Amino acid sequence: MKKKFIFCTCFLIFLCSSSLAFAQEPEIIWIENPSEEHSVYYYGYKPFGNLRYQPAEYGEGLYSITCLKGELDYTVLSPDGCGTFYQGYVNQAGDWVLPPIYNVGYAFSDGLAQVDQPSVEQRNGGTYYSNIDHIINRDGQAIGGIDELTQQGYRIRAVSDSLVLLSIRENFHSPLYFALADLDGTLLLSASFLDIHLPSEGLCLVQTDKGYGFYHTNGKLAIPVQYQNGNDFSEGRAAVQKNGKWGYIDQAGKEIITFDYENAHSFVEGLAAVQLNGKWGFIDLSGRIIINPIYDEVKSFSEGVASVRKGNQWGCINQHGDEILPCQYQAVEVCSDNRIAVKWQNRYGYFDASGEKIIDFLYGAATDFHEGFAVVSSGDFTGCNWNSYWHIGMTPAVYNNNQFGVIDQWGNQILPEEYLCISDFEDGTAICQRACDKKVGIIQAPEVSAVDPGKRSFVRLYCNNQLLPADQSPILVNSRTLVPLRIIAETFGADVAWDSQTQIVTIRQNARIITLSADEPTAEINGQKTTLDAPAQILNGRTMVPLRFIAQQFGAQIQWDDASYSVYLSTRSDV
Repeated sequence: MKKKFIFCTCFLIFLCSSSLAFAQEPEIIWIENPSEEHSVYYYGYKPFGNLRYQPAEYGEGLYSITCLKGELDYTVLSPDGCGTFYQGYVNQAGDWVLPPIYNVGYAFSDGLAQVDQPSVEQRNGGTYYSNIDHIINRDGQAIGGIDELTQQGYRIRAVSDSLVLLSIRENFHSPLYFALADLDGTLLLSASFLDIHLPSEGLCLVQTDKGYGFYHTNGKLAIPVQYQNGNDFSEGRAAVQKNGKWGYIDQAGKEIITFDYENAHSFVEGLAAVQLNGKWGFIDLSGRIIINPIYDEVKSFSEGVASVRKGNQWGCINQHGDEILPCQYQAVEVCSDNRIAVKWQNRYGYFDASGEKIIDFLYGAATDFHEGFAVVSSGDFTGCNWNSYWHIGMTPAVYNNNQFGVIDQWGNQILPEEYLCISDFEDGTAICQRACDKKVGIIQAPEVSAVDPGKRSFVRLYCNNQLLPADQSPILVNSRTLVPLRIIAETFGADVAWDSQTQIVTIRQNARIITLSADEPTAEINGQKTTLDAPAQILNGRTMVPLRFIAQQFGAQIQWDDASYSVYLSTRSDV
């Protein structure tokens, strides 16, 4: 049994004034310039001041790194002129594997990467510059069959599982058509499609002027082109639209879930989002409604939970439809590593899949967790172009010149907020650019315990051993601890009413009526005034009251658990 201590105000003063725990900073390998004429560089300043960039493309142990050749005075007419940008590849130790000779270098996958390479051609007495698409292997050798197709005018759109998605147009004014080829350069699907998706579960979704259908990867028709719209196959089913309604088919083209829905998403973790009568819910693989359509917007399940929206507010549910987080937040994004990023009062914090707050609302920007780490910033991003906090990499001015750091899944600071950009961690490393000197480095991930240390960067509140899921954590004001009133009062069976005009909160429990006014040092209990040890406050839309006062009114004991940084309010004497 945990050892609990009688709550001590002076101890809470120390506790509440403390911040996040700091872990030892990880090693960073700073990338050296590949040659005397090339310097490691990240655009994001002039001349590309309005372009979004990612810290680097990563795949199979290689990072694509941008280098500057010449001075920072970009000449668009010549790829070899001043300030020309090229990309090459380094390994996770920062060693150059492929030199910077590409205009663009994408991530490696299955031993291959898509690149664009500058080309110079002399014809008709003039010099012409262009970019040539290639697919290269890890030795930098181009795949000949694909080169033959690009010489015919095809552009590479994507490569996956030895299949290459291509596009071509006859001239600038003609429509764009798509094709699918293998690495030998054989066209499996000719350039006669308005769109082609790379295969999912062995079938390619295609679009023609007659609608949508599916093809095998060998180029043979699998399901006729007959639908108004469609999604890729997932978990043996594909959502397709017919006569304005959505339903699901199997890989033989058989209708297995009737066309009853106004919209439908792909299956993920055995459930698919469907829209009925303007509202969203979820069905299972048999088509049975598991979660009633009561939401204005939903996102697919991930690790057993999904974000849902009612009106303008977001929450989170599990696969049974139980609310993990009520719909009362500005944004909710399900992350990996059993974390949910939540935006409240323009700040982000993290909860786990049970709905417990793990990391307090400390950040103006917060990203998904990867391998136990997330990129965050405590800066103020109000009014800036922060369209999706899942992608860091705009120019500093776009983000109000804020900088970024790294935390682990328990909220410990791994890297201070001293970086212009930091990528997600993959295979134990991440790439970063330091703000002070613009140096680019590869972060070596430190070891982080997968075991919950129990302690938080904020005080947790329990009533009768039940954790209270309060948005607003306790705060310290003039050496007194204030706690969120409503959730505590309602837990003890009291009713709370707030008058926004008079700024008075009223608590009713049986025959007792308590009134408090914001910023007033007194309260009234059944009409009798009593002095508070600290005035009530309104913080982030929550009424905060002195902990000792509210505990006394409900006849609760106050106890402190040092192991978990928790305050226990209890009507029991044996806690």
